[in-house]
Order: sequence, then C-alpha cells, then structure tokens
Amino acid sequence: MKEELQIEINKTKRELSNLENKLYELKRDEIDKYLKDIRENFVLKTEHIKLLQRMQFEGIFFGDIVSIGVQGKRPFGNSNTYKDIAEILEWQLPNDNLSDEQQKKAERLMNELPIAINTLFRDISQLKEAKWEDSDRM
Repeated sequence: MKEELQIEINKTKRELSNLENKLYELKRDEIDKYLKDIRENFVLKTEHIKLLQRMQFEGIFFGDIVSIGVQGKRPFGNSNTYKDIAEILEWQLPNDNLSDEQQKKAERLMNELPIAINTLFRDISQLKEAKWEDSDRM
C-alpha cells in the first residue's frame, strides 16, 4: 500500500512538472508575441524622449569592458517606476494611483525604451526626419 502510494505521488509530481513546463512555454510565447509587436510597430514618440531625458544611466566597468546601463529597480531614480513615468509625463492619476490603462501604457513605454534609444543613436544624424508621434496625455 505504501509503495503504491509512493508510485502515485511520483506520477503526480511528473504530471505537475509537465504542466508547469507547458505553462512556462505558453507564457514565453505570449511574451515573445508582445515583444515582437513592440518591435514591429514601434514609433518614436515625445514620451520616449522625455523618459530617456530623465533616465539615470550609469557606467558599469568590468576591467577593460565598459557598459552603459540602468538600475532595473530605479531607472528614473525612485523605486516606483510606473508612477515615475506618470509623473514625468504629467498624467492625471485617479486616487494617486495609475489606472489599469495607465499601468499598461507605462509598461509598454518601458519595454519600448531600449528600441527608442537604439533608434535615436542609429538615426541621430537624421533626427529631423525621424518618424515621430506625439501622444495625448493620459
């Protein structure tokens, strides 16, 4: 009886592990689609410029290698990244918190910033002709 129970427990653990792997794959696919959408539909906006102007860049040194980076928890200097975005972009906040729509927009803007900075650096000589979009304030 004890041996049969252990066999059943092990079988259940394997099934759970398989389900966890499938869930991870589904989430990964969803994230990949989201990031692909960002890359394929990116348009440089004044919001990106305002955020990049306030972003806290740092030099990271590894011997002869130098990298430029941003603190993941405090890219704008404070610990509440999305609220910092709302402040920088002068959004009106209901009850001093971001709405669901504002939260999604702030998250998307954060995910677009690496593309925005690459666009600016690559097209710096052509900045006047860059494709721009000025979004409405939220």
